[in-house]
Amino acid sequence: MPSSLKFLWVYSAADAWTMAWHTRLLKSRRDRGFDIKGFCTTIPYLKGRWLPFPELNYLWKVGDRALMQMYSDLAEQLEDRDVLILYNGANLHPLYVNWLRVMKVYTAGDPESESVLSRSVAPGFNVHLVNHVPSVDTYRGWGLKHVYFWPLGSLAFEEDVADLDEETICDITNRPLTIAFFNERSTELFPTLFVLGVAGLVGLWIGRRCGRFTGRRRWDGISITRQVSTFVPMTFLLTV
Repeated sequence: MPSSLKFLWVYSAADAWTMAWHTRLLKSRRDRGFDIKGFCTTIPYLKGRWLPFPELNYLWKVGDRALMQMYSDLAEQLEDRDVLILYNGANLHPLYVNWLRVMKVYTAGDPESESVLSRSVAPGFNVHLVNHVPSVDTYRGWGLKHVYFWPLGSLAFEEDVADLDEETICDITNRPLTIAFFNERSTELFPTLFVLGVAGLVGLWIGRRCGRFTGRRRWDGISITRQVSTFVPMTFLLTV
C-alpha cells in the first residue's frame, strides 16, 4: 500500500531526457497513490553539471546567488513535505541539509564520487540508500548508522518494453539494437582494450570467462540486445 507520507523527490538533471525521465517517474508514483513532488537542484549557469563538494562548499561560503535562490525555492517546496529524497546525492550542502526539519534520505550509486561528494554531504542525512554493494560498508565506516543497499532499478518504463516477449528476448535475430557485453569480474578479460580504444578488438578478447552466462564458450560474450536496464524493474517504496 502507498505510504501516507508526503515526499519531495530532489534530483539534478544534465539534459532534457533526464528531466523527462524524472517527470515520468514522478507521475508513475502519483498514479500508484504516492503523494510526491519533484524538485531539480541543477543550477542553470552550470549547464547541467553537478558540484563536487569543494566547489559546492566554495559557492556556499561566498553565498552564490543562484545556489542560495535554489535553496530558498527548495525550502518552500518542503513546507508541506515529510520526507526529502536526494536521488543522486548532489548539490545540497550538508550545513543547509542540517537546517531542514524533515526526514532526509540520501541515495547515490557512483563510488568514484564518494571522496569528492558523498563523504562530505551524506552525514547530513538520516538514511542512506546506496546502489553499489561495497559502498554499504564504506558508508558505515564513516560512522553512518542507517545504510542500506537499494538497487538503482531501470531507466525503462513499462511502455518502453511492452513489445517484449519470450521469443524476442531469446532470439537474438529479433533484437533491434546494437551490442551489449555481459561478463563476470575477471582479470583475464579486456586487459588492454580500453587503452587501445579499438572497439573492433572486443571479439578477440571475449569468451573464456563469460561463456557460461551465454551457454557457449567462445564468441557469445557479444550479443545483440536491448539496454541492460530494460530487464530490471524500478522500485520506489521506502520503509523509514
